[in-house]
Amino acid sequence: MTGPKKLFLVRHAHRDNSIQTLDNGLSEKGLRQARAIGLQIAQEIRRRESDTVAVFSSPKKRCRETVEPLVDRIGSSLVIDPDLTEQGPEESLSEMIERISVFLARIREATDVQVFVACSHGDWLPLAARKLVGQEMDFRKGAWIEYELTGQGARVVQQIQEPLEQKT
Repeated sequence: MTGPKKLFLVRHAHRDNSIQTLDNGLSEKGLRQARAIGLQIAQEIRRRESDTVAVFSSPKKRCRETVEPLVDRIGSSLVIDPDLTEQGPEESLSEMIERISVFLARIREATDVQVFVACSHGDWLPLAARKLVGQEMDFRKGAWIEYELTGQGARVVQQIQEPLEQKT
């Protein structure tokens, strides 16, 4: 594929709140959302005839579980990237924004991949959107936004706030 790069930013699906831990996984609803996200983004990638795809995730279990169905569908590997994690208790907002900037710069500078998927958190994603298009955007759990990256600019291609859940 030639032309502009694509970036899909994904918020992790609904998390399992029955387990009180900082790194819990997805609930049953979240697992259904993850399957829907995987199906929807895989269809978008195929529709654009993209052959080089990189899938990144925050180290948190809920993020990994959100993109695993996509990784399985497209036959890609999953890259765990600490730059995608939520804001840490000792981290300032400016430090977090710098982490986001570093991640986005790596995406822009990559020459061997045309399509990127990054799964992160509700605090990280609106700030990344602001860096990309100049405004914060809402990311509900399981939401995703597709961006087209050109030069130093970006534009929103589509925004999905409610993935169509697949019944098991």
